[in-house]
Amino acid sequence: MNLIKAIACILTIFLSSNFAQIKNIRFERISTASGLSHPTVTSICKDSIGFLWFGTIDGLNCYDGYSFKVYKHDPSNPNSLSTNFIRTLTVDRFGIIWITTIGGGLNEFNPYTGNFKHYKHSPEDPNSLSHNTCGWVTEDNNGNLWVATDNGLDLLNRETGKFSHFRHNPNDPNSISSNTVIYTYKDRSGTLWIGTTDGLNRFDHQSQTFTRYYNNQKDKFSLSNNLILSIYEDKSGSIWIGTRGGGLNRFDRSTNKFRRFLYDPNNSYSLSSNIVNSIFEDTERTLWIGTEGGGINILDKSNSTFFNYKNNPRDSESLSNNNAAVAFEDRFGTIWISTWGAGICKYSRLKHRFQHFTHNPFEPNSLNNNFVLSICEDRQGIVWVGTLGGGISKLNLNSGKFSFLLNDPKSQNSLSGNDVWKIYEDRNGIIWIGAERNGLNRYDPITKRFTHYKHDPRNKNSLRDNSVTSIYEDKSGLLWIGTRWGGLSSFNQKTNKWENFLYDPKDSTSIAEGSIWTILEDKFDNLWIGTSKGGLCKFNKAANRFRRYWHDPVDSKSLSYNDVRMIHEDKEGTLWICTLGGGINKFDSGTEQFTSFKEIDGLSNNFTYGLLEDDAGCFWISTNKGLSKFNPRTGKFRNYCSADGLQADEFNTGAFFRGKGGVLYFGGVNGFNRFHPKDIIANPYPPPVVITSFRIDDQSLNKDAPIFLQKSL
Repeated sequence: MNLIKAIACILTIFLSSNFAQIKNIRFERISTASGLSHPTVTSICKDSIGFLWFGTIDGLNCYDGYSFKVYKHDPSNPNSLSTNFIRTLTVDRFGIIWITTIGGGLNEFNPYTGNFKHYKHSPEDPNSLSHNTCGWVTEDNNGNLWVATDNGLDLLNRETGKFSHFRHNPNDPNSISSNTVIYTYKDRSGTLWIGTTDGLNRFDHQSQTFTRYYNNQKDKFSLSNNLILSIYEDKSGSIWIGTRGGGLNRFDRSTNKFRRFLYDPNNSYSLSSNIVNSIFEDTERTLWIGTEGGGINILDKSNSTFFNYKNNPRDSESLSNNNAAVAFEDRFGTIWISTWGAGICKYSRLKHRFQHFTHNPFEPNSLNNNFVLSICEDRQGIVWVGTLGGGISKLNLNSGKFSFLLNDPKSQNSLSGNDVWKIYEDRNGIIWIGAERNGLNRYDPITKRFTHYKHDPRNKNSLRDNSVTSIYEDKSGLLWIGTRWGGLSSFNQKTNKWENFLYDPKDSTSIAEGSIWTILEDKFDNLWIGTSKGGLCKFNKAANRFRRYWHDPVDSKSLSYNDVRMIHEDKEGTLWICTLGGGINKFDSGTEQFTSFKEIDGLSNNFTYGLLEDDAGCFWISTNKGLSKFNPRTGKFRNYCSADGLQADEFNTGAFFRGKGGVLYFGGVNGFNRFHPKDIIANPYPPPVVITSFRIDDQSLNKDAPIFLQKSL
């Protein structure tokens, strides 16, 4: 028994860790405020052009990515939608959209003409539609249309417009199990599956007979519930069945057995609701399950566990409500989820490759402040985030939650100030923290003790200035501290001695003027310092002399701008410099000349804050207008902005870090992003150009008729 408990405990820990690493999906919501005709969206499809169509209980909506065009029933127009309560949408091989309704029968819609053709039940016509309330429509391999109705299954002959009917016969076990048909589905072999209010059916085209599958309370391998809401075949060939009250079923055709997945209130990794409205597998083989009351579930098939996404009233990027109707993937890999009563939710994989952490005033374990000034991932994998006014937020990547280090005026063993400019981990695992106007902090993560270092006006060998903007440990273990107003200081941890280096306008070998934002020791043991006014400095420690590099307006090979925010040495030993106004610079140590890359070359903005190199040798550059990815071998840039999922277009000085496994961090004015460069891929599906209307003198012309112009355009 103890062994079983131990295994269960280990399994729980494993699953918790595994699911905690799943990307925190963020949804973009689309509502009636954007032009959607009604917040209850019952169905989704994509036409041959690429437009998305949404069926609602108050009309049909065409979405081009920017705006909606709404189609509704017009009593004066026989070619309009038959009724506004739409149940399902299906696109056939010819691009025709088939629309089933509640009470209005079946509609054949030509998106090119905008006209609707109606199929309705007529008591006088035995070849008419069986019932005006219809469910799903499925096109078989021969182009025939199978229509679920409230009075049996119908087959439409498209040439004659007549319907054949398949109805339940209590005296015929090979007939369909119920006349109330909800769902039709064709698997990859062409087999037709039919879900009814009384069981699942498989149709044999050759014999025109049905094989029925029912719930048997004495057989745990039977169908869990007879009311079928959804059917889906995944890429491995498994048939999945969603029921009302019986959860999810996976059918094994080789054994004719069902495996049940049910909601378990004692298991957070079970299905979240036993009412399964929809099942869908995306291109990455992720199974999405839409439920009533339980939101969206993602199934991990390897261990048969579910991860659930629900509405959080305090989070505007959570699922808009917990009644998910349909999930759908478009050609760009974007997942669209329709809901009952809360519009549409959109999840873009390309956008959400950039994981975004931000302050949520309703979530006590979120980032403490959105204005991020510094980031550091320590050797334990904890991410330290310094903010303006919010102290330090420490992110546990396993739990996704933050803990905090803040200034406590009543305690000496606390952070010296809540404006944190720099966080740095030395070789011994000690965390050094630079605070605005509050000096340098030494924090021991083991003892959780702070030691404070501040400027002492009575001691010229103390820290020169209390506004610490940069921290760096050189190869010898000496700590270098850059300050905002007091130049550069070095600190010997063994002797507890300070040495200060100040700007002297009369000495050209002194450090340059300005705040010190960045410090780096190169492979030749030269110390490089970036300043806000005096450009770049190289410090020869042996000679105790500084060599200055600054912008010369008449020399195109000089430093492009004197405000230096970051220095990076790449894998080849070349120095790259970020400037605040002059783009980035490549330094040739042989000629001591600079080559600049600016907006004119493709950089998103000339205000550059940080540069991180990825495993492929490309640079990621934070700017005042998003992130730029730069390939130094080709000189090509690719730019990303807030629309791609960045925290904002504006980033901050010092707020960048390369973590374990090549993960990159960049912070700015709205939190910070975490991502792996290999996950950021260019969109392989550029949006097509589509002409949706043609107007002359503000008058729309009939796009299905020839257009004759008196003058050439």
